[in-house]
Amino acid sequence: MTKRTAMVCAVAAATAAIGSVAAGPPGDARPGEQPAGEPAACCEEVTACCAPVEPTGKPQPVAVVASLDPIREVFNANADKPRVLLLVSPVCSECVLGAEAVRKSIIDRFAESGVFAVVVWQPMLEPDDEEAARIASGIFAEASAVQFYDPERLAGWAFEREQFSRKWDEVDAALPADHWLRQIVDSKPEPAPEWDIYMVYRPGVLWEDETPAPDAFIRHIGRGSDGLSRFWRDNFNSPPEAADLFEAMESMGRDILEPEGAMHIELLGFPDCPNTPVMRENLRAALASIGEGLTFRDVDQADLAEDDIRRGWPTPTILVNGIDLFDMPAPTGTAMSCRGYAGGVPSAEDIRNRFSEHR
Repeated sequence: MTKRTAMVCAVAAATAAIGSVAAGPPGDARPGEQPAGEPAACCEEVTACCAPVEPTGKPQPVAVVASLDPIREVFNANADKPRVLLLVSPVCSECVLGAEAVRKSIIDRFAESGVFAVVVWQPMLEPDDEEAARIASGIFAEASAVQFYDPERLAGWAFEREQFSRKWDEVDAALPADHWLRQIVDSKPEPAPEWDIYMVYRPGVLWEDETPAPDAFIRHIGRGSDGLSRFWRDNFNSPPEAADLFEAMESMGRDILEPEGAMHIELLGFPDCPNTPVMRENLRAALASIGEGLTFRDVDQADLAEDDIRRGWPTPTILVNGIDLFDMPAPTGTAMSCRGYAGGVPSAEDIRNRFSEHR
């Protein structure tokens, strides 16, 4: 298995988000455009420019397509399930990050929803090819997914033309004059295939004559020096957000895949807290005794952004839809600390009883 190094600039991704880079076949460019795969100069805001992409997992079957029909057929054959559809480059480090975020934060996190992935790898950078797609396909090993390699970027062009043709106008209207993307927007980039985009669909949505409009989407640009991703969520009517991409994918999945009224449960802690493992086991036992498929997300507060208010909850804390299970008021700062409970760490029975009171 060959290790590939993705020479990708997030500015190129940002430009393609509103449309100029990689408009023609790899290596060919329209007049006045940058050839696909040639890194652009990085700008101040997005710095995740060139990064190695390591093979991940055992390569999976990847079908090479010459039309949209096979992709459409798989999408429609799974219309009884929620679906996530990805348009991604196999060597772009930011696309690989997005694919990994979909795998962990949507497919694995919401496995009980039956979510199905339609992954379309397409050549957006010079090293992109069928072999690269097969290497990257390992991200979805053992997942409920079908993967394609679209050498002509037919899907990217179709979604750009039928779903996102007005993004240029929306981005232009939304950006303030001093925004870091303004230089790219003002250059009036040409349309280009959509890529580094992640679209979620509820059951029942069909791909008919035109591509289906997503119920939610994330259009990723790249990461800044703070390690946070820049992306648009669901529309281009505001400047791109800055957040952890894995958390953003989970939030999108929750909005579409969790039934109304579902409980979003988080255990906040950090490795050096001796009470966190005890609380984890008691929470796991409490949810198992309740049944109903309830699960929780383990959150290491030390890994959260400095301004994430969840850092301010003393450790360990159980949040249900952002509210403390034991009724502690929300913190006003983000300084991390330990938490003491009257009578010690709540038992599984204590936790179960509190859930009963909150329902």
